Amino acid sequence: GFSVKDLMRARRDKRFMFFCITSLLLWIVVAQMSSTFSVFSTAVVGVKEIEIGYLYTINGLMVVLIQFPVARWLSRYRMSAAIAFGAVVYAIGYFMVGLASDFLFLAFCMFTITMGEIITSPSSMNLVANMSPERERGRYMGVFGLFTSFVWSLGPFVGGVLIDLMVGTPVLMWGILASFGMISALGYLYLGKRMPYKLDHVDNGASGEGKG
Repeated sequence: GFSVKDLMRARRDKRFMFFCITSLLLWIVVAQMSSTFSVFSTAVVGVKEIEIGYLYTINGLMVVLIQFPVARWLSRYRMSAAIAFGAVVYAIGYFMVGLASDFLFLAFCMFTITMGEIITSPSSMNLVANMSPERERGRYMGVFGLFTSFVWSLGPFVGGVLIDLMVGTPVLMWGILASFGMISALGYLYLGKRMPYKLDHVDNGASGEGKG
């Protein structure tokens, strides 16, 4: 049977826990999509609510149309490096939001942010699968899911506080949020240097060679 004790056994894997904590920093940036981005776009930039729908449509269409081609292209690189690159793209996209003054600029920001999503999302799940022992893969996925689910609540809270405190300095506000992405990129690169290539390459995904 399943128990919380079984789930938390994954915490003994220091490499995996480092990955989860690093991902927590990145997901603080990722989670700004759920509320902060739209609130800022309407309240500060002044776009219409219907235009917010268009912005999120850009996100959905890009994911549907180019996620698989991008994933295939990234498969030649180490997954930690791909996630780090995606984190930097995320950071750039959200930093540019602070410079936005109209719908078209926000659309370009959304394009950049979605590219970060397309780069990081598949590689993150593949890397979790590679790091996990075959018999504990569900447990590792569950722990990673707990971290990311928690940040989907934490991220908008952080963004909301920053809007309240720094609405008059949007570049600084979004620069602070983007810095979480840059820090996480360094963490992923650090992790990659300490991970065997066979665990950090998509060709070995779900191989069950990870160590708890």
